[in-house]
Amino acid sequence: MAETTLKIATVRSGATPTFLPVDAGALENNHIVEVVEGDRGARTLVGCGFPEFGTKVAIVNPESLTQCQPQEVGEIWVAGETVARGYWNRPEETEKTFQAYLSDTSEGPFLRTGDLGFLRDRELFITGRLKDLIIIRGRNLYPQDIERTAEQSYPTLRLGANAAFSVKIADTEQLVIVQEIESRKTPANSEEIIRAIRHRIAIEYELQAYGVVLIKPGSIPKTTSGKIQRRAAYADFLADKLEVVASSVLEISDFVEIENRLTRENLLTAELAEQQAQLETYLRQQVARVLKVSISQIQSAQGFSNLGLDSLAVFEFKNQIETDLKIALSIEDLFQELSLAQLAAKILEKLAEAPKIASIQAVSRLQNIPLSFAQERLWFFDQLEPGNPFYNLCGAVRITGQLNAEALRQSIEKIIERHEVLRTAFVAVEGQPIQVVAAAGDWDAAADRFERSLPRRSPGRGTKAVGPPSARSL
Repeated sequence: MAETTLKIATVRSGATPTFLPVDAGALENNHIVEVVEGDRGARTLVGCGFPEFGTKVAIVNPESLTQCQPQEVGEIWVAGETVARGYWNRPEETEKTFQAYLSDTSEGPFLRTGDLGFLRDRELFITGRLKDLIIIRGRNLYPQDIERTAEQSYPTLRLGANAAFSVKIADTEQLVIVQEIESRKTPANSEEIIRAIRHRIAIEYELQAYGVVLIKPGSIPKTTSGKIQRRAAYADFLADKLEVVASSVLEISDFVEIENRLTRENLLTAELAEQQAQLETYLRQQVARVLKVSISQIQSAQGFSNLGLDSLAVFEFKNQIETDLKIALSIEDLFQELSLAQLAAKILEKLAEAPKIASIQAVSRLQNIPLSFAQERLWFFDQLEPGNPFYNLCGAVRITGQLNAEALRQSIEKIIERHEVLRTAFVAVEGQPIQVVAAAGDWDAAADRFERSLPRRSPGRGTKAVGPPSARSL
């Protein structure tokens, strides 16, 4: 924040610092949820003081340019007499950085600091740097947190001498960690060090480290004041200019599913001696598919919790196993300290004991479909107060840039075609409510035809539909 000529926030003499433990998971989604210090998943932030000298601080959504809610993280914008007027002879950068206005109120101009943070009881907290933020699978990860975890994962790693950033590989953001070690020579235990870093990252963040690079001491890019230059480390990694001592970079693969996928039937008909090996190979294939890496990089001896699977990936993995093997797998089994080989043995035990899970059969749409309990409740409230808006959900989407209306229409049609609930209306036949599912097609025209096709009579005297189908609301 060197663009301010005095201070943004100050702490009065004698005041004690404010330590604020927050939920790390909520922080990844730009929300501040206060927790008790020492709780699992807590991250402690330190207050930077209070804006003084007439300085105004606004926490702003960097995309919509509107002020954030009190418990939201956003970009820190500053206005006041302590802010410089601009950069010398750099009018374009000056306008971009010093001439920011709120989009909803036109208040401004503000200095866009590029730092992320929030205000709590008027005190400013900084969570990270906007340009350094790592976004992987929709999660906002702060590099300084990952760097602190990585440098503490093995004794011979230098503190305050590493950089975490993401690179785009096959259209997916992947995590890279560049870490200095004490020796300028390749240590005999370099593979052990790299495994330790990957293990800690996987445990702490449910994240796979795509690249772990060990470099010579004193070679990490830093500013003259000693700050890590993550963007410079990123550029050196891509240009292969790092002073590498040892490295491990995963082989990313668009994993092609095997045509003859392992099933419960062909697994149980195999020889007992072969079942364990077949199941281990199958599990390695499924992990490789979810992580999009080569199967050769997944070993049966690896602990499941060390693979770097986040919650979504774990459930994708679990659902595929249950679909193929027709077995109910407890989520607790996947969070125990089990290797893939041990998990395979546990699954074989379940296969020997558990009955085959019956597959769900589709109900014919030609017959009357009864309402579920929740649907009956909706029907009851509509009969009690016809046309009530209690369960109407409204939303707005801000779209910037040129809109391809035809692509939007086709996308909505595909969604409605995929989800029958969007084509479903409740109809009373002889006083009993049933579901009627309209055929897929042009969503607007189908909605109009469906609405016109339903006779409307008074309650209890024939047939009545509750409102137009859900597609109309879109």
